[in-house]
Amino acid sequence: EEDTTDVTGLYRIRGLKPECTYRVRPKLEKESIWRAFPQYYEVKTDKADKTDINFKLFGFAESLEVFGTTHFEGIEMPQTLRVTLSKKLETIQEAVLHSPSTVFFFQNMSIDFQDYTVALDPSEISKYKFEAEPVTFNANTSFIAVKLHIRAQRKAADVEVSKSSYFGMALIVLITLAFFNQSKIKPVVEQIVMNVQDLVLANINRNQPTSEQELLRRRRSKRT
Repeated sequence: EEDTTDVTGLYRIRGLKPECTYRVRPKLEKESIWRAFPQYYEVKTDKADKTDINFKLFGFAESLEVFGTTHFEGIEMPQTLRVTLSKKLETIQEAVLHSPSTVFFFQNMSIDFQDYTVALDPSEISKYKFEAEPVTFNANTSFIAVKLHIRAQRKAADVEVSKSSYFGMALIVLITLAFFNQSKIKPVVEQIVMNVQDLVLANINRNQPTSEQELLRRRRSKRT
């Protein structure tokens, strides 16, 4: 059951069954700026009417402010840096930081319960070779604090060097094991060498004609 309050805030819910427990609460829209205290009452009915089931409503500010900071990891901050606030890939506001200040603000935003993203401007990323993970938040309150962690882009050469170092370490480990286990490694190495020699000899014999084949070929050439 439900009822709508009059201009004074009074309401009456009828048709409730006795000896039952009901939860009474204001019906607020999800995107409403109003909040109720308490959120609800547990009411057990009997033959008498229940009164003084009252709520207090508090309204949040209709605008949202975003306070942001930047943290530079192992690099120096440039003289200027541009940060963007976007909604569904569309830039809503921009803020420009001037060194040495590392804070920025976005103001007069609507509390529309939508998702927003704070990120470095793409032109700044390509200009300074920076990278930073964007920060996403939902506009469901009057104040939001965010922090951008900014670092230098990792070069492809650094990745290749790290891969090469892994192979080098593996080779060093193998050589070390072979050095300290010569008695166990030597038979294995000798067997591998013998197998390679057999394969080479077999390949040579396959490619070179036998003596009988060579004589037969010469006789045929003389007859012609």
